[in-house]
Amino acid sequence: MKLFDTVKFTAIIAALSVLTACNIPAVEQTETTIPVTVTTIPETEAATTVTTTTPPVTITVATTTPVITTTVITTTELPFEDTTQNAYARLSALFLQEDGNEVAPEDYAGAYAYGGTLFVCTTSAVPGEYYTSVLGDYTCVEYKKMKHSLYELTEICERAKEILDPDFDVDEVYVDVPSNKAAVTIKKGDYVSARTFLINTPDLGFTLDMIEVSMAEPDEE
Repeated sequence: MKLFDTVKFTAIIAALSVLTACNIPAVEQTETTIPVTVTTIPETEAATTVTTTTPPVTITVATTTPVITTTVITTTELPFEDTTQNAYARLSALFLQEDGNEVAPEDYAGAYAYGGTLFVCTTSAVPGEYYTSVLGDYTCVEYKKMKHSLYELTEICERAKEILDPDFDVDEVYVDVPSNKAAVTIKKGDYVSARTFLINTPDLGFTLDMIEVSMAEPDEE
């Protein structure tokens, strides 16, 4: 045994001797009981069912039917003015029916204003009382005899559109009253080809002197 170990061992023996001589009493351990109170919640004896009744709700939807009022202006209600606008308004009122449609006589070929004069066109050599009874007091009205009626030219417009539209893309049809012709404007091809196409159409129903074909104005970009 080394000298250092001998010293350590001697010190330990001395310490034990001191503790024995002092007779230090052992520490007593005390147990402490903490009371705990447990509360038991009783189970519900029976489930409670709540039934609610919702009263029926009645929804009333109110619908409103629009009322369309058509005002028919008669020639007696229109104040007289010796102008082409006033004369044409009285002429249009003469054609106006109670249902709002305009129905012209079979001999009516249209009307147009030029140079302060309203030209009322008919297929009759002498205008009938149907026109003169309303337009007789106007100094700005003149009558002009035409070969074809407005009804006839309107039918030609519809027929020409039916024939030309698939190949020439018809843009517009209308009655050219001053020239007393049906007018058609097309977007494709050219007017010479369109007229040739009409000539070669069987059962055309009209002659080429009754119609004008022209190119439509190009669309603006």
